[in-house]
Amino acid sequence: MHAGQWLVAAGVVIACAVVVSRAFRQRRDRQALAGLARRLDLVYAPHDPLDLPARYRVLAIFRRGHNRRAGHVIRGARPLGALCCFRYEYEVGLGTNRQIRRWGVAVVESDMDLPLTSVGPAPRETTLDDAWLDPVPDGMQYSARQGAVQIDSVLGDTAAPLAVEWADWVGALDGRCRLETHGRLIAVVAADPVSPDGWEWLVRVAGEATGRIRNAVAAHPPRES
Repeated sequence: MHAGQWLVAAGVVIACAVVVSRAFRQRRDRQALAGLARRLDLVYAPHDPLDLPARYRVLAIFRRGHNRRAGHVIRGARPLGALCCFRYEYEVGLGTNRQIRRWGVAVVESDMDLPLTSVGPAPRETTLDDAWLDPVPDGMQYSARQGAVQIDSVLGDTAAPLAVEWADWVGALDGRCRLETHGRLIAVVAADPVSPDGWEWLVRVAGEATGRIRNAVAAHPPRES
């Protein structure tokens, strides 16, 4: 066997090893997440059974990029609403500039009517606390920066005080996640979890966020017209 054939054979062996390693890792991940779901009294599916990017398209994270898809879905009933936790991917750019963005997302379908709000890490170049209003199709948008946290919320009777309270909580998490609400949906968006511990943290934070939001809504009820 001459040198060229040796190179081809070596390439085939390496490719097979990569495929086997990936398959083993995927199987290990599925087993770990299935075990986590059972422990939390939830249900696990490796693939998206609900077309989640379309189901939650009113949230800003699901309007970014193209070729949107979800997987590793953990879902079920929780005390504060139906929970769906999953890996979310979308693509930006085309051809050689194509990039895949991956996130861990937990959405709670609550029984509360909430303002369109996004609370998360502010751009690094911004350091000053500030607040301002901008006109948007639905009225006025309240925007603010509190330290390292950026707030954007379409104003209703309760939006501004709720957003400020949520910003305090998001800031306490050291920028590890972004909180979005719209209608009855509460979403926590974080970096793609790489371990069962990361997924369990995301489920826990979604529950904590929902509880805090419920308490804040109770403390700031809409004014009667």
